[in-house]
Amino acid sequence: MDVVEVIRRWQEGNSQRHIASGTGLSRDTVRKYLAAAVEAGVRQEGSEPTEEQLSWLLSLSRSGPREAVAPAEDLLESWFIVLVSSAETGTLGSAEWLIRGPPVLPGNMDVAR
Repeated sequence: MDVVEVIRRWQEGNSQRHIASGTGLSRDTVRKYLAAAVEAGVRQEGSEPTEEQLSWLLSLSRSGPREAVAPAEDLLESWFIVLVSSAETGTLGSAEWLIRGPPVLPGNMDVAR
């Protein structure tokens, strides 16, 4: 319902900064909601949004999990090859831990953390 509150405050004449501080939303979010409201035909001096406009606007503020994006396997594979070859030649430095794990130190010494 954040978008409805943003529109209500906007139509009352509040500034975007004032709306953001009053609702706890970021100014970018308020700006996004108001731009979408204007795109949907809502006007600051006009009447309240219609049910159709509200339905569309509420879909914008819906939180929750987003559609997962599959990793670019070919890119990951090429980076893995670079890491492995760097580790084999000893040019990886401290990032070598990513592949081989921390070095084993003699005696009771432990790895500094």
